[in-house]
Amino acid sequence: MRESKIKSDCKKLLEKKGYHVVHLITTNKPGIPDTMVLKNGKVFFIEFKQPGKKMRALQEYQYLLLVKHGFTVLIISNKDDLCNYLQQQNIT
Repeated sequence: MRESKIKSDCKKLLEKKGYHVVHLITTNKPGIPDTMVLKNGKVFFIEFKQPGKKMRALQEYQYLLLVKHGFTVLIISNKDDLCNYLQQQNIT
């Protein structure tokens, strides 16, 4: 499945659940995750990858930096990955 299809499916799911979804197309921080997700004063980030694809070194660096600062960063390869995370967080 193409990364753009995964993003689109997940965006629809999140917006249906009331999240504000921001695609981070161009930032001053290369390697930052693709998407920032906001709701009720909380934020998490998503890096979308095609199944079997790995993050680049700069993406790994940004991932670790965000986690170090206390943010949740998900690596999502399909809509089911996101659904599983939301279920684990008791978000229906």
